[in-house]
Amino acid sequence: MRASFNESRTWVVSAAGDGVYEVHSFPNVTVDIIRHICSCQKWQLNGFPCAHTVIVLSSKDFLLLPLCKKPPGRPKNKRIPSRGENVTFIRCGRCGKMGKHNCQTCKDAM
Repeated sequence: MRASFNESRTWVVSAAGDGVYEVHSFPNVTVDIIRHICSCQKWQLNGFPCAHTVIVLSSKDFLLLPLCKKPPGRPKNKRIPSRGENVTFIRCGRCGKMGKHNCQTCKDAM
């Protein structure tokens, strides 16, 4: 990241649209920070911001958001029981072991 920043110190950044910036280097490069695209294609190939992206982000005080999405559906309830709380154990009908699972959620081999 530091090497990219040092390489790009002399370049000039100008806004070209909504979230799109033009970096005046040799050759001129267009960076779209919303869609995570740089016309040099290094950002898309590596998944890590290239020197053009680093200079745009450092000149505009942006914060990159991760590209991961929240999985669909309601999140699973994996609560840690409080101290002193009674945890009930049940016997699995499939494997016969005592625990917090039943025959539908059993992961043991048959």
